[in-house]
Amino acid sequence: MGFFLFIIYRHAHYQTGNTPLALVWKDETCSEYVIDTDNKGQIPNQQQVVLEVQENGELVTSDDPPVVLGCLNAGLNIGNLVRFAVSEGGLTFMNGKVEKADLQYIGKVHRARAFADSYSKIVFQYMVRHSPLRIEDLFASMGTSSEQRDNEVEMVG
Repeated sequence: MGFFLFIIYRHAHYQTGNTPLALVWKDETCSEYVIDTDNKGQIPNQQQVVLEVQENGELVTSDDPPVVLGCLNAGLNIGNLVRFAVSEGGLTFMNGKVEKADLQYIGKVHRARAFADSYSKIVFQYMVRHSPLRIEDLFASMGTSSEQRDNEVEMVG
């Protein structure tokens, strides 16, 4: 049996809006589909990402502004969504941003798909596959229980 962890941090280092900064924990214990699955519910051997083709051949995410993860010289139309597998070279990060992506072309995406993947989804899925964060690591990073009270961390679950 899994559990649901919802953490609210009330003294954040960001401009608060109507709601406080909140983290929803998701791992294989509490979610059946942490790692993206195919239409049969199976986890592919390699991570797959969907990117959009721009007029200059750049392959971008759905973010605003879009994040460029590659370039394609094939004759695909602007706006086409294409699927790639993240190959053995994976994603290489520099200063917290993807510097290089080893992508292998799979093909066009079904027309029912409206958007490319977001940068955060791509990075989250990569990290889940290659260096997952365990709930114990998260708790350890919070420090002792007296430090938790001082920081007013409220956990519901």
